[in-house]
Amino acid sequence: MRLADDTDAALAAMPTELAVTLVDIAAACREGLMAVAVEAGLATAMAIMADEAAGLCGDWNARDPERSHVRGGTTETSVVMGGQRLPIRRPRVRA
Repeated sequence: MRLADDTDAALAAMPTELAVTLVDIAAACREGLMAVAVEAGLATAMAIMADEAAGLCGDWNARDPERSHVRGGTTETSVVMGGQRLPIRRPRVRA
């Protein structure tokens, strides 16, 4: 047997019908989709920059006497995605 608790009282106070327009649902979906797209875009941009740095400099801590580029840490910069300017850290490469 289940005892009544505060959640039962809260559920009883909830309206039995909820009026939500299709426009509200579409706006919520659009915001969620935009957030996913921006996160995927940032992850892709970071992966591309890391891959380009590895292509120029080689793997981290790899010894290569013929290397023409060296890593120079990272720097703060920003990119525009989804209509907003977002801060990122990009790798620095020196020749």
